[in-house]
Amino acid sequence: MTQLDEVLRIHRSATLGAIANGTLADAALLRVETVRNFEALSQHAWRSAAHLVGRG
Repeated sequence: MTQLDEVLRIHRSATLGAIANGTLADAALLRVETVRNFEALSQHAWRSAAHLVGRG
């Protein structure tokens, strides 16, 4: 498991816990979508870097 995977797992767990408590209901979807976008951008950056060094 990569460090990013671990961060995403922890963030997802904390977000879902806050939703269950009713403390984050309004912002939950925005937070989850933001994390998904971050994950996609990091994957694209990794692929771009791999391509530039000839490993893609």
